[in-house]
Amino acid sequence: MSEAAQNYEEGVEGAKSYEEPVMEAKSIWNAKTMDRVREFAQTYEDVKEGRDALNAKLAAGKTALIDEGFNKDALDAAMKYARTPETKRENFDLTYLYCRKALGVPVQDDLFSAAVQQHVRPISH
Repeated sequence: MSEAAQNYEEGVEGAKSYEEPVMEAKSIWNAKTMDRVREFAQTYEDVKEGRDALNAKLAAGKTALIDEGFNKDALDAAMKYARTPETKRENFDLTYLYCRKALGVPVQDDLFSAAVQQHVRPISH
């Protein structure tokens, strides 16, 4: 029981009527939340389009990697992830998976993980 509710029940002078909030279990996959993620994604894309170009040194280094075949968006995501403290990566991973599902592009399990889950052993040479 919260302190405010306890004060009211005990008749503490000046205590206001207070009801404890009722907590209901709900699915994180609800339509309203999915819509909020989609709205955020649209806002993000709108803002991103208006940003200034990166500074010349970073752009040159990135361009060199892209010219070698690296995907620009994957490179940006990997660099950001590498700077994320390990203690915050689990939340990042879960949020990323959630958003991918909400946007209709869920992450597919890789074949190795699927094989391990089915107890299939890789061929050894």
